Amino acid sequence: MMPVGQLGFAVLISMFAGPEAVASAEAFAAHVRYSGVAVSHNPCMALLGGPAAMVATYLIGRTQNDTSPPIYLIGAAIVSALFILSLAETLCMPLAE
Repeated sequence: MMPVGQLGFAVLISMFAGPEAVASAEAFAAHVRYSGVAVSHNPCMALLGGPAAMVATYLIGRTQNDTSPPIYLIGAAIVSALFILSLAETLCMPLAE
């Protein structure tokens, strides 16, 4: 049963990891692409992903509600969705040089 769960998790990760790489590459011109992706991706992961367990523990302790962390994640997902919806469609357009 465990391999089925791992396969499902791998499918879910691939659904956002693949498009994330493409969107990141399309967002920057070639001469700044590597730096642009690194500077935009890594600080977000460090600031939001690093203290996630601490934030979840704080929310549960403060509210005495075990559903506080999912509400926090829903808020983060809404912010992400707003940014994703603001991206311009670049299908059939060449990458910026």
